[in-house]
Amino acid sequence: MISGFIAVKHDLANIMFHSNLGNGSLIKFPILDSDLQTETSHDYYFVNLGCKKNTFVSNLSKNVEIVVYNEDTQKEIWFVENWAADGDVALLAESLDEFDIWVEEKIYSTLFVSDRLVSRIKLSGIRDVFMLKECRIIE
Repeated sequence: MISGFIAVKHDLANIMFHSNLGNGSLIKFPILDSDLQTETSHDYYFVNLGCKKNTFVSNLSKNVEIVVYNEDTQKEIWFVENWAADGDVALLAESLDEFDIWVEEKIYSTLFVSDRLVSRIKLSGIRDVFMLKECRIIE
């Protein structure tokens, strides 16, 4: 994270370039050496999240907490606890569409990735960097 934005190094960016980011994209940004003039030889990218879904099922989820509720609009915002385990967050099966990375409309500060993208990350050997949790899919 850089100032609240997700940033990835070249290895992960390469995997993501071959994924379906929906309306999202990767935006290269420079990292400068200590002289503040010379770009480093490493490539870094901001992840522009372009896919938002509304498939979260709060009443079938565990270890989630409602943080905002507006009675007039019926809008809810939820937070997934850090100790949530595999299967605690329930999503509708329609979440399994063609997009590989997204945010859920009703969940604050959590990123979702498809099984396809997780498989590519695992094959690359960089999975240990992430605290990936499996969601429960509701048919």
